[in-house]
Amino acid sequence: MIYHYPIAEAIEHNIYRPVIFKNIDTNNGKSQEKDSLLAIAAIENLRNEQKNNPNAQLLIKTRNINSAEELKKIYEAKGVSVGLIHSRNTNKQNEDCLIKCKKGELESLIAVGMIGEGLDIPTLKISVLHDIPRTLPTTIQFIGRISRVHKNQTGNAILIADRNYVKGEVKKLYYFDKSWDLLIPDLVGEIKTNSPLFPDLEPSELNPLGISPDDLKPFFSTRIYKTKLGFEFKKGFHKKMPSGIELVFTHQDDINSPLILITKHKKTLPWGEKTQHYFKIIMIYIFYI
Repeated sequence: MIYHYPIAEAIEHNIYRPVIFKNIDTNNGKSQEKDSLLAIAAIENLRNEQKNNPNAQLLIKTRNINSAEELKKIYEAKGVSVGLIHSRNTNKQNEDCLIKCKKGELESLIAVGMIGEGLDIPTLKISVLHDIPRTLPTTIQFIGRISRVHKNQTGNAILIADRNYVKGEVKKLYYFDKSWDLLIPDLVGEIKTNSPLFPDLEPSELNPLGISPDDLKPFFSTRIYKTKLGFEFKKGFHKKMPSGIELVFTHQDDINSPLILITKHKKTLPWGEKTQHYFKIIMIYIFYI
């Protein structure tokens, strides 16, 4: 990494507008009830926003195409014109939908998956998350769609979600009282400071692998298998690792002790698939017999 432009400066320089988060408690209801309550809140905010910003539009995030089709029915039944873009549409269908949205012929747009992360429509001022991204980079990418400053709009962007459904590393974002325009720059700065794009640490006596503790983020899950009596781990397994995965550490005190492995592999940055930039993924495995 040779340069970092903080989001705080982008907000200060009026490139991004701050985001206000509005929590809607749907009482952990059934999926359809939750979607309906979120839709009501989103439409109410849209109508209020359109009083000062007539061209304000709504961006709707959901998990899959079937859910998107159902949401389209819900929003249209409540009087909101909806565009839908997803991978099952042809390129022309998606392009036509985006053109209508940019012309102001649609009040809202439903985006499924990665498609919503590349939108460039500055009039999208409000977003409602029927499905909440679980990682901070994905969250930041998505809310960037409503953070663009538009010369004919005033006020902050608005994000609507039920934080009871938040999982993963983004919990801190939804549960802090600190406003998003202050919290997001801090969290992104923290990611930049601890970025695995920086070189590995030099191996030392206390850290012989040269691994930064900030890179160790274990995903806690368990799998249980039934084995035959006298089971042993296959000898020489470390020489048969899958392609691209490097075994950097292995330890087992004796045949009855847990086997501990640390592996490392590279993954393309989610926002730079056509670049040669990668980040490390370090996995910890503990096998008990």
